[in-house]
Amino acid sequence: MGVDLFFVLSGYLIGWQVLREYAQGGKPSWRDFMIGRALRILPAYYVVLALYVAFPLGREGGDLQPLRKYITFSVNLFADWGSGRAYSHAWSLCVEEHFYLLFPVTVWLLARRPRSAYFIAVVVAIIGLGILLRAWLWHTHVAPVINAGDIEAAMRNYVSMIYNPTYVRLDGLLAGVILAAVRAFRPLWWQRVLRHPWTAGITAARPLARSAPPAR
Repeated sequence: MGVDLFFVLSGYLIGWQVLREYAQGGKPSWRDFMIGRALRILPAYYVVLALYVAFPLGREGGDLQPLRKYITFSVNLFADWGSGRAYSHAWSLCVEEHFYLLFPVTVWLLARRPRSAYFIAVVVAIIGLGILLRAWLWHTHVAPVINAGDIEAAMRNYVSMIYNPTYVRLDGLLAGVILAAVRAFRPLWWQRVLRHPWTAGITAARPLARSAPPAR
């Protein structure tokens, strides 16, 4: 639950940083956005990675995955945790980095012809496809292995195919982005949410607008 909440919070904070620019009639500087994200994340991340490489006796979980996976933030997409679990918690940072790349592109495309219907379609598609994908992966790669009695292999498949990959984590990030969109484009709704926090789920599920702000 803590990981899920972390992604919701990240989606909200990044979503607000970007969407408030559009709500105020401007456009975010994608160059500044990417540089800011890189300076905040990459130096500390690569320093820690260097320590893992330099001091193998201090690692938790045995061996590292191939170094290229950590350098390219793909360790959560092509993980083989059976061969090494050191620095395995980097998977969540990989999700974050992919989000930083995907979110600006998605916002830019939607902002070219802003319509509430497009936004709703994207939301429904991400949530629906995420549910279907997780269900399919469970029934094809986890449940059969559990039924065969190999619990260790089932857990390995679950972590590498359902728990870690970015493509099954997008709906958590999306929940935060929806809250940011409500705050940016429907401030009265946002004030209502702050007064009655239990209504946040209902508010997020409603259409964000009958007509979106004009393209700029």
